[in-house]
Amino acid sequence: MKAFWRSRELSTVFGASGIDENSATAALGWTLAQSPTFARALLEDLFGEKVDASELRVDMQRHEPGAGGFTDIELRTGSECHAIIEAKVGWVIPTEAQFRLYAERIDPKASRLTKLVSLTAMNRKFVKLPSKLAGVPTTHRSWEDIVRLAARCRVKTRQVVERLWLEQLGNHLERYMQMQDILSSIVYLVPLGTKEIIEGRGYTWIDVATGDPPQYFHPVGGPAYPRFPKVPQNYIGFRYHGKVQSVHFVEKVDVVVNLNRLNKNWPVGQDPVFLYTLGPAMTPSKEVRSGRNIWPTDSHYCALDTLLSGRYETVADAIAETNRRRRLMRLDEAEPLELQ
Repeated sequence: MKAFWRSRELSTVFGASGIDENSATAALGWTLAQSPTFARALLEDLFGEKVDASELRVDMQRHEPGAGGFTDIELRTGSECHAIIEAKVGWVIPTEAQFRLYAERIDPKASRLTKLVSLTAMNRKFVKLPSKLAGVPTTHRSWEDIVRLAARCRVKTRQVVERLWLEQLGNHLERYMQMQDILSSIVYLVPLGTKEIIEGRGYTWIDVATGDPPQYFHPVGGPAYPRFPKVPQNYIGFRYHGKVQSVHFVEKVDVVVNLNRLNKNWPVGQDPVFLYTLGPAMTPSKEVRSGRNIWPTDSHYCALDTLLSGRYETVADAIAETNRRRRLMRLDEAEPLELQ
């Protein structure tokens, strides 16, 4: 038998509330409250020592008057410890301003151990946080870290109820490890210029896209790079010389900090970027020009067939049709397809 929620098949009980940040928060918080084994393991992982979790209180979406906003998860055990976890879908970590607000809720004098925790899909080796904010230590964990910890605790515990919830949590959170829908047929269509990436090298963005194998890279989207995607894409399309040149399936995605170490023609940088290794080029059956009101430097999202089928003459037409379908599917409240 199978269970469905609003026509969507459920793989876990947590899936009934979707796969957004609130769903992840609820799933993690609930399981911590139901599994002492998991709660102890997570606290010990965060603080690096054994913690008495017998009186653990788990608060989700807690609001404190005058403190600003809601915390995703707060873990407190009397005077033993106080940790605040800020969970995000995708690869973006919380801002320093957000963490400083949460730090005001933690009193180092009232708790022996304190911690501010960011939780995203980003591997911790690519995250650089200040060691402390407002006197509170910080750390980062990925959804993959949580899934692995839950799996270890499931093997360790003999309690049937704990094992059930840990299995449900692991299955649910696997969706958050990259948040890339492999069935999506949306193309991230990017413009490429003929300007050299590094002056004097004679190597351009078009060379990146037409290499063997073809590749592409962009910063991980977030407050510092709001115009770029926060999660890896399935399809990358290239537009240059005034028209769509090719569309590629993304065969592999890596997170890289300094691209120049991989290729001396690529830029030097310290911020994480998505590096895509692409499949063979798929070309439109008819020429697809940019069209009216399409700026040469703007990126867009289009349905795969609108670029390749030959039915739509311009990128502007492809965007309009993609958005029409989106409205038809009643996804109006979702994040806009157009980059702002």
